[in-house]
Amino acid sequence: MKTYFKRWGALLVSFWLPLCQAYDAVSPPFEAEPLIVNGDAVPKGKYKFMVAIQNLKLGGSAPYANHWCGGSLIKNRYVVTAAHCMYDDEGALEPSDLTVIAGMTVYGRNQGQARNVAAITVNPKYDSSTKEYDVAVLELDAPVNNLPKVKLPEAGDDDPGTEAVVAGWGSITQYVQNQPPLSKSPVYPEEMREVTLSIQTNGDCSAAYGADFYPEVALCAYAPSRDSCQADSGGPLFKKIGNRWTLVGIVSWGAGCAAPGIPGIYTRVTNAEVQAFIQEVIGQ
Repeated sequence: MKTYFKRWGALLVSFWLPLCQAYDAVSPPFEAEPLIVNGDAVPKGKYKFMVAIQNLKLGGSAPYANHWCGGSLIKNRYVVTAAHCMYDDEGALEPSDLTVIAGMTVYGRNQGQARNVAAITVNPKYDSSTKEYDVAVLELDAPVNNLPKVKLPEAGDDDPGTEAVVAGWGSITQYVQNQPPLSKSPVYPEEMREVTLSIQTNGDCSAAYGADFYPEVALCAYAPSRDSCQADSGGPLFKKIGNRWTLVGIVSWGAGCAAPGIPGIYTRVTNAEVQAFIQEVIGQ
């Protein structure tokens, strides 16, 4: 089974592929994985805590061409994303390689607040081979103004059987390896899209992924024919609790996009070590 991180870029020729790299809206330059498959367009301003992370090394001129990953605003100067988004096929990215647009819904409409990245902190326990502790924090060069932030979850906020939303600018086409009718080329929207998924039991996740699923630091979520995909990596799996958007997961990886019966994998933000890492970096 090939799996993918869900970031923007090229399709990795390896056993595990990321969900953070995406292709150009017309024809991708390289590696890739998830975007929102069979989702709905997000009304302008609905999820202003979401950020788009751009990789300037891609060198694109169109509004979407440098899109790399998603992320979540956790404080005025800090963004939570996936650790694997901080690497490309040449190695670790530098802060100067990245920019962030916060509070945007549609690329190319002069929406949101753009910021440079001052510092990247990857969880020191991140393991690219097992995909454990797939979380990183970006410090921005200046605060963003008047935008909502996500809050960290409490125990039980990611209970199986509850619903959560995943949103992003990732590919909207289904991808199932070695099944030509379902192995569609990625198509990337300029407008943010969202889907509602059901958080699965650890048993369901293990049944799909076997020993590659690590329940202490990961959870999985599923809905038939709906999923995150290439270029959604790093974005939030979230739910509204009280009057606050709560970050329960971070888009990490999966076996294709919207493959029948196969859930997507998310970093488990209720994990005490994941939360402690985030809180230490943001000074909370």
